[in-house]
Amino acid sequence: MIAVPEAEPVVGRLRSLYDEADTTGVPAHVTLLFPFGDFDEGLGDLFAQFEPFDFALTETRRWPDVLWLTPEPAEPFVRLTEAIVERYPEYPPYEGTHDRLIPHLTVAYHHDVTRDVDVQLRHRLPIKAHASEVVQLEEYEPDRWHERQRFALGV
Repeated sequence: MIAVPEAEPVVGRLRSLYDEADTTGVPAHVTLLFPFGDFDEGLGDLFAQFEPFDFALTETRRWPDVLWLTPEPAEPFVRLTEAIVERYPEYPPYEGTHDRLIPHLTVAYHHDVTRDVDVQLRHRLPIKAHASEVVQLEEYEPDRWHERQRFALGV
């Protein structure tokens, strides 16, 4: 994942209410690949091939059960995910249930979030951010995560 600490002041409270962020221990982020094993062999070299990049969370979007923010540009996230999948093809994104990669930062999940939340978020966008590393998480208890390690981009 790419952690997005710049988003915490805007989405932190909402994620606490609607995304179980407080219980899971997962910070605001854009997922690169889930699920993924506990592999780390070669990931440092893989991510070093990609330069750090700037992006912005520019708009709210919805799937039926998810409110999320879209990062622009999305391409660096897609390229990183594709590189991981090329190295570990046994881990297709979202277990192969989606045809295309859509980078996103989840704000609310499985909740009937009112349109007022969209309006609140829109007034605080864009959120400018910088990606300089990939964070690998591991599940240490059911639905509880902590940082396993970090890999620098462009080393």
